[in-house]
Amino acid sequence: MLVFRITRAEYASELFASRLENRWNSKGLAVIYTSNSRALACLENLAHFAGEAPAIPYRTMVIAVPDEIPIDQVDLRRFPTGRPQLEEIVLCREIGDHWFRGGTSAMLRVPSVLVYQETNFLLNPAHPDFKRIQIVETEDFRFDPRLKQ
Repeated sequence: MLVFRITRAEYASELFASRLENRWNSKGLAVIYTSNSRALACLENLAHFAGEAPAIPYRTMVIAVPDEIPIDQVDLRRFPTGRPQLEEIVLCREIGDHWFRGGTSAMLRVPSVLVYQETNFLLNPAHPDFKRIQIVETEDFRFDPRLKQ
């Protein structure tokens, strides 16, 4: 399986996490966020920009995950509406933190909060299977200047 991550060009040569607090993890946990498509990776980035997309160089990381690596999945029954809502960030973090600390898999499939029918994948660098996940290519990426919040 291929997953995608769009990041500043200076960070595109290796898989690492900022340890910043995000939708599915608390501060200090090294979780890497990827998406099932380049388009979703772009949209997920845009959700974090305040205003116009930055003009600095970005790259798309194309990441190969061997098919035999198990993938855990969020139980959507934990959410009252059957999918995570923007305001349910505390519950999302609890779920993600539990997965990360439990060490049951190197990947967690989560629905995008932006487009719930689409999928993001979290990577756990502390899991033994993580060393089998590889960047196979990086591609130039430019946010279209027409994309604004």
